[in-house]
Amino acid sequence: MQTTINGLKINYSEQGAYNQKVLLILHGWGVTAAVYDSTAKLLSQKYRVLTPEMPGFGDSETPPFAYDISDYSNFASEFLQTLGISECDLFCHSHGARTAIKLLTDPAVPIKFGKVVFTGAAGLMHEQPPSAKLKTRLYKAAKSLLASKPVSAVFPHALEDYKSRHGSPDYRAASGVMRDSMVKVINTDMRPLLPKIGQDVLLVFGENDDITSCQDGRIMEEEIPSAGLAVIPSAGHYAFLDNPALFFAVLESYYGINK
Repeated sequence: MQTTINGLKINYSEQGAYNQKVLLILHGWGVTAAVYDSTAKLLSQKYRVLTPEMPGFGDSETPPFAYDISDYSNFASEFLQTLGISECDLFCHSHGARTAIKLLTDPAVPIKFGKVVFTGAAGLMHEQPPSAKLKTRLYKAAKSLLASKPVSAVFPHALEDYKSRHGSPDYRAASGVMRDSMVKVINTDMRPLLPKIGQDVLLVFGENDDITSCQDGRIMEEEIPSAGLAVIPSAGHYAFLDNPALFFAVLESYYGINK
């Protein structure tokens, strides 16, 4: 399905009956709505489940400028308002949870949110060890050198080649405005907003998540006023795919889904 948000064509999937309560799925960085099909199918037993592909992902149009976290939050709010939705529950993965932290704590958002699940939630920044700090300084120094006029005139593609080789997999997979957007969002620490979340939040982290660790989940559990943490054994960043039986049992209990 498609709609238009702020002039951009947005692709989204929908499961469940139209007259059911709405649940919004906010996806992770670099993936599409299809990744959440099995989760949406489970949740559609109780909800009308909407999974929009955020601007720049899947079949949605790329924004004309680099989005920051406020832009993604505003997109989610505008998406719901465009579809005439004034209240809903949330299921948020990775970057989607980062977006939801802003969404839930922005007093200008006119949506009433109920139950919330964060899985593999992103958004926390950590102090780098000395070795990582040195690596970052060297990386920035090399970028400055390659961006200088004398070097760029002789080697016009050197800067982009260097950034592609040294960035994360998500960074290497992105291009243009989406790379700039990724830099913006990952350098925004959402931790100060956690105590302002007023909803019940279930945190579900994979035991072996090497992208957003269980320690991040513990920090969120401590700082969100009404939060609980469930750890899925033998699962990674996509715990709902790695151990779906246990993950879905947790969702059924939390959202009150009766088979």
